[in-house]
Amino acid sequence: MRKFPTYLRIALFFLCFGSAGSSWAQTAAAYTYARTTGATFTSISGSGTTTSLGGNDDLIESSVGIGFTFYFAGTAYTTVSISTNGWASLANYTADALLDNTASIPGAGFLMLYWDDLTGTNAGNNVYYTTTGTSPNRVFTIEWSSWNTLNQPGNARKSNFQIKLYETSNVVQFCYGLFGTNTTTSTASIGIANSASDYKSLATVAATTASSSTFTTTLATWVANGSVFTFTPPCSGAPTCGTANATATTGCVPSYTSTLSLSGATTTNVAYQWQSSLTGATWTNVAGATNSTYAATVTAAIQYRCVLRCTYNASTGTSSARSLAVPGPVVSFTTNGHPLQI
Repeated sequence: MRKFPTYLRIALFFLCFGSAGSSWAQTAAAYTYARTTGATFTSISGSGTTTSLGGNDDLIESSVGIGFTFYFAGTAYTTVSISTNGWASLANYTADALLDNTASIPGAGFLMLYWDDLTGTNAGNNVYYTTTGTSPNRVFTIEWSSWNTLNQPGNARKSNFQIKLYETSNVVQFCYGLFGTNTTTSTASIGIANSASDYKSLATVAATTASSSTFTTTLATWVANGSVFTFTPPCSGAPTCGTANATATTGCVPSYTSTLSLSGATTTNVAYQWQSSLTGATWTNVAGATNSTYAATVTAAIQYRCVLRCTYNASTGTSSARSLAVPGPVVSFTTNGHPLQI
């Protein structure tokens, strides 16, 4: 019997998923916001690393190690810069932004805990940081302790607040402790931003929603003791990858086609990469197969699966594998003395 040649098109391996330091251009505006109250504020002033910001005004401490890779809006960060003016920059900006408005947002990874013209020039003021927990659930905390607004120094308005960054979930959290009295008008901003036009901003210190279209610069009161503001990325942690499905193979010898798809998988804020394997042991990325479905050409027994990556971080997951085979011949005949199969 005449045999038709068997071949498999396997693309050259290429790096499909980014490593730490890569960017997938996601937005801060897509983060969800939630406010809770009544939380216990746990200070790190007695256990954290002391910065050089205490006793200073309009100063930044840069290149502070987070202790793990933290993803914000699709970009990986390992260090942060901290300002006396109530903000932190994941992009490690070193020029202080005094005026809280969109024109002053220095760029990516900008976290505004209480962005105003603040000062640490009073006795007992300082900023601390620490990383706690074990991988992959560590937490990086920055605390402004006994901090004041520039226009109202002294003990009357000494206040405490923290930024927390959570490993794996990549959640940003603002925690507020005891705040002093407010007798002088502030013009603060609270929220997160990735550019001057991409942000989540609170309209009041008790807001239950955050705006991505109106940037507020006039928050005139301190936040209530025990308040927690949480910003969560749309895709947090590893995506659900589900089951790989395939339509019945159709076509003629020597090749057939089958359409692969997923069921029970995360469908938003994820990137797809289909992979193939002859044995189920070694898997290779299929060139161009980066959609939720893939039309496979089948010339021999083969397996397919799909790797999903959350576009807001590096977390990945893998679907179940699906085996495909070339169907047996449906018609056998002889022509000019040669046996053929279709």
